[in-house]
Amino acid sequence: MIQWWEAARLGDAGKRANGGRPRGTGDLLPREEIRLRAAIRALAARRADAVAALLDADPDTTAADVSAQLGYPTRTARTALTAARSRSGARER
Repeated sequence: MIQWWEAARLGDAGKRANGGRPRGTGDLLPREEIRLRAAIRALAARRADAVAALLDADPDTTAADVSAQLGYPTRTARTALTAARSRSGARER
């Protein structure tokens, strides 16, 4: 039944046989940018792990504490603190 339906479909049979994206279409994102985004995500995970260690020692750690102890800018400290708390399931302050 499925083979009959495939054979009866309208359109260029050659396109269906090859499958995949049409020839000549480019990547949505350049491959270099994909690698860069993966590296940024890995760095963010490492920051969240470092902040999680601070949270284990003192659950009332603030972004200012993280900034002072780890040397992160305040905005980065706030983001890492939020990520670490969401990973651990701790309540955000």
